[in-house]
Amino acid sequence: MAREDWTSTNIRVALVRKMDDFLASDQGRELGFTNRNQLIDYIIRDYLNKWESSVALGEKIQKARRA
Repeated sequence: MAREDWTSTNIRVALVRKMDDFLASDQGRELGFTNRNQLIDYIIRDYLNKWESSVALGEKIQKARRA
């Protein structure tokens, strides 16, 4: 990917340490994570997918109530 496809942010050191512990764990390795970027990308995507699903469900419920 080109550099303009990326951005950066600051993350608290305590959280980064926990991420590093997870990445070094058996579970982190079994899931295939090899670096912080992969883990952060996965966590954010998962959260946003759940959020989008809840928004879509809320919209369906609102439409059903109006019907």
